[in-house]
Amino acid sequence: MYLAHRSEDGREQSILEHAKNVSELCAEFAAPFGAEELAKQIGLAHDIGKYSEKFQRRIGGENVQVDHSTAGAQEIVKYSGWPAAYCVAGHHGGLPDGGGKTSASDGPTLSGRLKREVEPHGDFAGEIALAPVGVRPPKMLGRGGFTMAFWIRMLFSCLVDADYLDTEAFMQKRPPHRGSELTTEQLREKLDTYVARWDDPKSELNRARYNILHACIETGGEAGARAVHFDRTHRRRQDRLIAGVCSASRSGAREKEDNIRHPVHKHHRADRGQISRNSG
Repeated sequence: MYLAHRSEDGREQSILEHAKNVSELCAEFAAPFGAEELAKQIGLAHDIGKYSEKFQRRIGGENVQVDHSTAGAQEIVKYSGWPAAYCVAGHHGGLPDGGGKTSASDGPTLSGRLKREVEPHGDFAGEIALAPVGVRPPKMLGRGGFTMAFWIRMLFSCLVDADYLDTEAFMQKRPPHRGSELTTEQLREKLDTYVARWDDPKSELNRARYNILHACIETGGEAGARAVHFDRTHRRRQDRLIAGVCSASRSGAREKEDNIRHPVHKHHRADRGQISRNSG
């Protein structure tokens, strides 16, 4: 059996089991924007590099490093193209830059990594069958590059969340609690009620924060206006939304979560620490 994870108490999860679980979750998350079939393939492919002999030695406790994400990207690009390859390549370290024809194989770009020599992992074909899928491309809004980049980020978010949630469920021996009894519209109303007080700052510090907030929006020009408009109009209609929080405002994000007192579904960063040394 090829292993994906081994817990501290000695339990083992096969690559095949993990891949199937992630594939199903990833497809479920991508269904609202019509990319469930592609998401299934991304979920199946994301850990293909773990079939290498070197990675299996790592799971066995040997202190070796293996680039399993690049191997998966090299396989999925043959069937589903660059959008899928971006997601698989970045599912641990974050989305890479695209690069170009001159990108070096030892560089960080996707173009370079697709040229890279990786550990042999061909045994995956005995358990996981990848297949091309017909995917309807997103409707381009304004400049096509922005729309495609955003769509890839949505897919990427689906994969990273699915991967993290299944790994968490295995390590903790129980499904992680997720979900809310409130609709997106109800959560939006609660958030709007909470942030409404920001429009009338009382203290000098809060007036400074208010001015900084609006300066960011104003100096952002068209991009800032588009971001505000997108948030106001689209968060009511979508199941999966990616909200950015300034690194300097993480305490404020936690305060919002505590005050709303209902689940704030966090996107799991691809570059966060591993659950355990053997999780890979």
